Amino acid sequence: MSRTTDPFFTAKLAVMSGKRHLDDFKKKMGEFLSTDNIKTSSFIDRRSMEYVQCIDIVNPIPDELELSATQAIGQLRSALDKAVSAGSRQSGIDPNLLRYSPFPFAVDKNQLVTKLASGKGNWRGIAPQLHEYLISLQPYKGGNDVLYAFGRRSNPVKHEDVLTIDASTNLVSPCSGPNGDTFTVNFSRVGTVWNKERTRAEIFRVKHSHNMDFEAYFSVILNDAGILTGKDSIEAISEIVAIVNDIISGIEARVVS
Repeated sequence: MSRTTDPFFTAKLAVMSGKRHLDDFKKKMGEFLSTDNIKTSSFIDRRSMEYVQCIDIVNPIPDELELSATQAIGQLRSALDKAVSAGSRQSGIDPNLLRYSPFPFAVDKNQLVTKLASGKGNWRGIAPQLHEYLISLQPYKGGNDVLYAFGRRSNPVKHEDVLTIDASTNLVSPCSGPNGDTFTVNFSRVGTVWNKERTRAEIFRVKHSHNMDFEAYFSVILNDAGILTGKDSIEAISEIVAIVNDIISGIEARVVS
């Protein structure tokens, strides 16, 4: 990779920067997850007479952890823009139009196809030679959902955080009932209901409340409206790195002989 000979140098450099921020993120995540940051609490819901088990998060996500994730995602997003711009430049697009050649994230396929074909607006600098390939990537909701979620996270609404905490539990059975009888509860991963401050999560409700052994745990995930649910943030960002690398290679293959 050389700045003078590789037209995709800046795109690949942005990926390298993203990976470095990811490495820093992994280190800080390890420190955060090693802390005693989760407590359990319970109460009786007097309306339903159910036993409610909760998880309480002691410390919020550190600002430095949020910053590392934001920087990693931002560099990877920049890499896609730089790759499309480089591909358009190599295809002979007027240099004055290259400012209008971002990676085309869209709401749906129709918007993507229509806007690219129009040759107008803020995508008018994207080379026609790249249109078919970019459409095949399906960077819209209902297409490649991971890529679409990445696009949302790389340009979030200002009041949204990039990271959020996910909590869950494994309930170990059998459990002892109030009369000494035993019963089986098979909870593998129970959906959580968070309070407004996201400091307490209701993890399950049952009628029995005696001698219930369970493990509670938490992870840090991307705040992505559920698309990447089940993947912690390190796994999700690592997957995005692989996707971005593949896209850069795909664009490069179509314009560099």
